[in-house]
Order: sequence, then C-alpha cells, then structure tokens
Amino acid sequence: VVPGVPSGGDDTAVLQAAITAAGADSAVYLPSGTWRTTGLTFNGTGGFNLIGSGRTDSYIRLDPGAPGAIGLRVVNTTPGQAISCRISNIGIFVNAPSVACTGLQLQDVGQCVLENVGITGFNGANLDLVGLHTLGRQSLWVKNMQIGANIPVYIDKNPNTTDGYLSADHFTFTGCYFTSVNDPDTLTWAMVLIHPDAHFSNLQFVGGA
Repeated sequence: VVPGVPSGGDDTAVLQAAITAAGADSAVYLPSGTWRTTGLTFNGTGGFNLIGSGRTDSYIRLDPGAPGAIGLRVVNTTPGQAISCRISNIGIFVNAPSVACTGLQLQDVGQCVLENVGITGFNGANLDLVGLHTLGRQSLWVKNMQIGANIPVYIDKNPNTTDGYLSADHFTFTGCYFTSVNDPDTLTWAMVLIHPDAHFSNLQFVGGA
C-alpha cells in the first residue's frame, strides 16, 4: 500500500488509512518526503510492515498536540501480542516538543525487526521525551538504529503478563547509536532505562555507541 505523496499539511488520516488497509501480512511503503502526523497506530495480531526509502528520506514528523503523543505505535488491544513486524528505512522526527511524547512504541510485540530507523528531535527541558519505548515481549532485533532523545530507549514492563514477565526476552541491538540530550539544569537521563519491574533475559548490545 502506497499512501501517495506528502501533502505539506496533516497527513495523519491518509497514513492511518494506508496502515489499516494493509492490515496483517502486507506492507505500507512510505515514499520520500516529510509526512506530518499527530500519531499513528497499527492495532492487530501482527504482520505489520512499514518500509521507507531511507531514514533520511522518508520522515514521519510528529506534531504532538497533547501530552503522551506517539509517532508510531504497534499494539494488539485484544489484548494479546502482535508478532512478525518489520519497520525499516524511515525516520521519525518530533516538531518542537513542548509536551512529553514518544517516537516509536512497541507493546507486547514478538519477532520484530527495526532496521535503519532514525528517531530524532525528542529533546527538551523538563520533559519525558522517549525515542523507542518497548513494553514486551520477545525476539526484537534492532539494527543500525540512531536515536537522539532525552531517554533514547525505555524498556518497560509488559502490561499483558504477570509481574512483568516477558518484558524483554531476546532483545538484540546491533550497530546502534544513542544520544541522550539533556538540559543541564534537569536530571541526567540514561541511554537505556529499564523499568524496575520489567523481567528481561538475553538483552544484548553489540557494537554501536
């Protein structure tokens, strides 16, 4: 599914329609350009594929209108897990954040690949601005990802399991570069923040910085 070309205005409706139309086991191809949105969601059992032409060519620009805005969210609200997802060759950029927001959120997702994805602009004084926010489950491969945010990566507990079980099982980050952008008068954020109740195993960081 190809949503066309960026309109120069709010592209939320056309992008969300393309994601919904593609459904499971299909793909949305995001052509070059800057796509403006107030937030996008894939809600289903899995098989979601979003492919761009490059992380510096195909941009999703989040214009957050309210606290808690998310550039792209992958979730199965049945509830249950979403499996076999792939997001590659796109950039996510937040426009002048004045409220807490997140670039990419994966909730109870398994067998997911994030490759050549950039998340930038998520920095501001006294704000919780998160690049990648995961809430479970397993087999996440992150390759050649660049994130600049107050909190580049937040590994949260899985809301669909007991006691945070299967929050991060076999998560591998390869060749990634994370930058924590801080206000010197506020807290010093961590590159990777892990919820104290998140149960994790086989969490690996290979190469990168």
